[in-house]
Amino acid sequence: MNYLLFIGIVQALFFSLLIITNKRKNYSDFFVLFWFLLVAIHLTYYHFVFQNSELKNQYFLIAGFFLPLIYGPVNFFYIQSLLVPSKTKKLNIVLHMAPYLFLTSLFIIIKLQDNESILIINGRISFSREFSPYFKKIGFLLALQAAIYVGYNYYLIVRYQKKLVERVSNKSSINLQWVKIYIIGSVISFFIIFSINSFASELLKATGFYASQVTMIVLIIQVTYFGFYAVKQTSLFSEKKDYDQFTTKYQKSGLSRKDASRIATLLEQFMKEQKPFLNPDLTIRSLSSDLKVSQNHLSQAINEIFHQNFYTYTNSYRVAYVKELINNKAYDKMSLLGIAFEAGFNSKSSFNAIFKKLTRQTPNEYKKSIQE
Repeated sequence: MNYLLFIGIVQALFFSLLIITNKRKNYSDFFVLFWFLLVAIHLTYYHFVFQNSELKNQYFLIAGFFLPLIYGPVNFFYIQSLLVPSKTKKLNIVLHMAPYLFLTSLFIIIKLQDNESILIINGRISFSREFSPYFKKIGFLLALQAAIYVGYNYYLIVRYQKKLVERVSNKSSINLQWVKIYIIGSVISFFIIFSINSFASELLKATGFYASQVTMIVLIIQVTYFGFYAVKQTSLFSEKKDYDQFTTKYQKSGLSRKDASRIATLLEQFMKEQKPFLNPDLTIRSLSSDLKVSQNHLSQAINEIFHQNFYTYTNSYRVAYVKELINNKAYDKMSLLGIAFEAGFNSKSSFNAIFKKLTRQTPNEYKKSIQE
């Protein structure tokens, strides 16, 4: 276990160093840095636990025991900093950290007043009989706090992903799917650890392991996964007005059906003649600028006239162009992926997914069908 602890701490500090030395840091990077330093401290806490610490370390162990209360707020502020291009007020940060500060201070005060009231054994706080009823209530509050943050963080990501298809033509690098997977993984990990603590703690001890060791392994896995993606993730909006336009609902625009049809006709002509979909970075913002219409009006026209979102609409042109190139003998020697990039796709996975969705065939199946 000492080797695993060492690997986890080194990983967390390594990713922290990458962020500190990055000259082009975003505001969101500060929350990533805080997350890695938090994990490093948390794993250090487990080092003291597994070393059967002396009494002099008990107060640090109390502080370490409640560290999971900080992960929810940090994850929330990180996601918020990616989505909203404005700094979080310091008072809000303090308020979200209040449960951790309160419980840690309370337990340390109790420990100072009565040393035998709280004992820490194998990473778990144990109360005297007088205080044990409160411990169960605190455990419930810890689980409730984690559930609230996880649920709201998941909601933020899902809401963003739903709006994303109205704004961009390629979303693989900015859809925050990795954050969504991280949240789901955290939920699964929480239920595993909670189940072990509640129903299989003694059985696990018989094998030489403790629930705290399982938590430590989960943390190390999270560091590897989170570090791989977070250090290269950039903020999604550079200005507040971009975020406001992204979140504004086009239903409030007051665009008539006649005007929507006019914009749709203009759009169709522009797509066929100028082929803006060949640009993999095409967004509704750039397209609306070319057409000299508002983003919300353009989005509404695509939805109401073509019954598609911007993502599907744009990629339908790319799929049609891919078919055109596949049927062109000049492109016989070019790979399907090369053709996809020519058509404006920027990843193999998104190309395969959208092609099959729109044609009910994979690109390979389509190519074989026209060769028969």
